[in-house]
Amino acid sequence: MIFGKLDTKLTLYNQTFTTNSYGERVAGTPTSVSIYADFNYKSGKLNYESDVLVGSQMIECLIRYRTAIGTSPDFYLSDGDNEFAIESIREIGRKEKMILTIVKKDLKDIFSS
Repeated sequence: MIFGKLDTKLTLYNQTFTTNSYGERVAGTPTSVSIYADFNYKSGKLNYESDVLVGSQMIECLIRYRTAIGTSPDFYLSDGDNEFAIESIREIGRKEKMILTIVKKDLKDIFSS
């Protein structure tokens, strides 16, 4: 990965959930912060879902961010047009940089995880 200029603007969301009177999980309004990242596209993977060929592109994303972040559906990234689920996190340096493995997903897929 190139550790150069972080030029892709992303929004990191921290989604909150509540439980309604019926016991259903309800998404609230997420908090967000703008971050900059460097994308490194990895090989994709293909599979079939309901007889439809589905492909996904794994991406390693370098960010400089010092606050708690997780791989749960509570955290996700957006570039304005696409949403990305965070698959894994590796801290590098003195916790000042992180490499996230992310995959493009629809919000409905993220919230149903």
